[in-house]
Amino acid sequence: MMIKRSNLILASFALFFVAALFAADRELARQYRRIDLKDPFKNFGMVPVRPYKVLNISGGNSYTVRIVHGTDYTIRLMNSRKQFFRMEQRLDTLAINFMVSNQQYQSPEQCTTGLILTVPALAMVNTSGINCELSGLKQDSLLIRQEHQAILRIKDLRLGSLALSARHSSTATFMDRNWTDTLRLTLDQGSSVDLGPLKARNILTKLKGNARLVITAANLNNFVK
Repeated sequence: MMIKRSNLILASFALFFVAALFAADRELARQYRRIDLKDPFKNFGMVPVRPYKVLNISGGNSYTVRIVHGTDYTIRLMNSRKQFFRMEQRLDTLAINFMVSNQQYQSPEQCTTGLILTVPALAMVNTSGINCELSGLKQDSLLIRQEHQAILRIKDLRLGSLALSARHSSTATFMDRNWTDTLRLTLDQGSSVDLGPLKARNILTKLKGNARLVITAANLNNFVK
């Protein structure tokens, strides 16, 4: 029986298509086996950055931004969030806009980490709208400014002096192992700070506009009148 030319072409195309799928599947499997599933950064890519002293970072709160102490200035960005990331660097200032959405149904500390910055030291951190965790810095002084409902969790800081100002219903929580000789707080427009187990020799506060400060009994004697 004669086979029509069109059927031969169709059969050849089908065989080629199946072979291509098989080859692609084998290549994907090979690439998957090369992934270290225990690597915590397997879903992140590196973003080139130069050393800086001032960090300005804004965006949404549905992903956590982690700022951690490290020996070098590095940026790791979740691969699936690249389209939401913008960065500009001038002189000693790095400006980042992490334009993820806002959410209000999940507690901030349970949000997936979308951006990780390692820094040996910083002079100033300005946050706007983001969900941020700051940890590990050990230096003489640090200035933090929050606005537009920024969320901040602070861990394992050891500083000579820390000045923190917040407005627009921003929040900051001191969590584990924080120490500073002098803490200066300026809170306004419904912002709040929870000192938690913070250890400080001197605490100076300026609160107005429905601002709120949560303290422990251990910190009562450290307030400077």
